Amino acid sequence: MEVKRICQWCGKPFMAQKTTTNYCSPQCSKRGYKHRMKERRMELREIQEMLELKRKLESQEYFTFSQASRLMGVSRQYVYKLVKEDKLRASRLSSRMSLIRRSDIELLNLMKASSQRMMSI
Repeated sequence: MEVKRICQWCGKPFMAQKTTTNYCSPQCSKRGYKHRMKERRMELREIQEMLELKRKLESQEYFTFSQASRLMGVSRQYVYKLVKEDKLRASRLSSRMSLIRRSDIELLNLMKASSQRMMSI
């Protein structure tokens, strides 16, 4: 049985001998495999960097807006919005530097969790 397919690597049409064939040649298959492995390594590296960063941030008591956003898993602009709406407290050290305490971030997370529980009831 022959099936007309399009190679996932080079995009050329070819006649596949099996229904599971995705590549037109062993060369394209090897290139596709190497590409998939490279993508997996990059994903693992990104995950490891994120975990390392979170471990590093876990030991700190005060955070900049960027660090707080990474710790909370939100954007920096959202942290600014929370501070502006008085949902998150920030201490201004100078005209250009503000810090957020860990306890304030944890308090915000507790408030979010309790409001979500109230909504589900």
